[in-house]
Amino acid sequence: MVSEQPRPVLADQYRISGGLGRELPDFAESMGVDILPIAQALDIDPGKFRDLDSTVSLNRFCRLFEVLATISGDPAFGLRYSQAYVHGGVGAFEYGLMHAPTLRHSMEFFVKFAGLRIDLAYLGFEADRRHARLEWSYSPLIVQREQYVDFSMASNVRHLNHFLGPGRQVLEAYMERREPASTALYRKLISQTVVFNAPINAVVVRTDELSAANRNADERLFDLVSRQCEAKMRERQHQPSIILKIKEEVLGVMDRGPVPIGLIARRLAISERSLQRRLAEHGTSYQQLLDETRREFSDRLLRETDMPLSEISYRLGFSAPSAYSRAAIRWYGKKPSAVREAGLRESRLPPQNTPSKGT
Repeated sequence: MVSEQPRPVLADQYRISGGLGRELPDFAESMGVDILPIAQALDIDPGKFRDLDSTVSLNRFCRLFEVLATISGDPAFGLRYSQAYVHGGVGAFEYGLMHAPTLRHSMEFFVKFAGLRIDLAYLGFEADRRHARLEWSYSPLIVQREQYVDFSMASNVRHLNHFLGPGRQVLEAYMERREPASTALYRKLISQTVVFNAPINAVVVRTDELSAANRNADERLFDLVSRQCEAKMRERQHQPSIILKIKEEVLGVMDRGPVPIGLIARRLAISERSLQRRLAEHGTSYQQLLDETRREFSDRLLRETDMPLSEISYRLGFSAPSAYSRAAIRWYGKKPSAVREAGLRESRLPPQNTPSKGT
């Protein structure tokens, strides 16, 4: 295992509550794995797992799950941890979910305050006369995340099933991860209908189930934690820097082709000239940020996946693989294939393919 500490990356801007790892050390130990040296190698402080107010890098937390699954030899590690996890590790947020009057209250609470638990790229809830659908997704920079996707989905469904009652399951589940060799545990813990390789994570229930009453409902407690969560959200609210906003917007459209500054300016609802001026104030330019964003995404896809180079070129928005190869030589001093080969020799994590855009 390499001793060099991971260097800071854009993906580390995305945070997750340390409390979600509260049972992780004991669970890993039950499978014969000592989590401490692994966490240290990933620059994660396990002490934060017992601090309700702490956060850790979502990127590194997801990678921790991948390493634990590999070392334990259990490809269902994330699913099994979802059953060992005790809800309440994220304080007021999870107490609100647990004591909401109805399933609708709980799902709306989740959408409103999920930012207290994790930084998501997208989160939405919609309902028509027949079905209600909760959707969420992560930044494409969080490449190695299949085990965490498993944990998150199974944990969320476990909570929903509390409202649905014994023997009931959500109608459908969609997961932005590859289809595993065995789907039996997914059908048991999540739903009889699980769609893999989905562009977004989602669960679907019947709309009439939204009125399902919570047998552990406590309206006074729910109202109290709702106010606490609102206060916490106000405390945490901050405007991302213009640099981070631009990079996130670029990531969202990069695989569609060229990303001119005018497109990003429109998405940010400011003029192109104003955007250029604000970038100049930060001592950079749009082209430099575009290049930095492409390089970091390239780093992650080369070193952490086995995605074909032609697909990486497409994901990065290059017109042809040859254009990507020229950019790689400029970034790394070598071709993409040589970067991947060197990365595989140094890495402790097995490469992992990403199934589809948005995952």
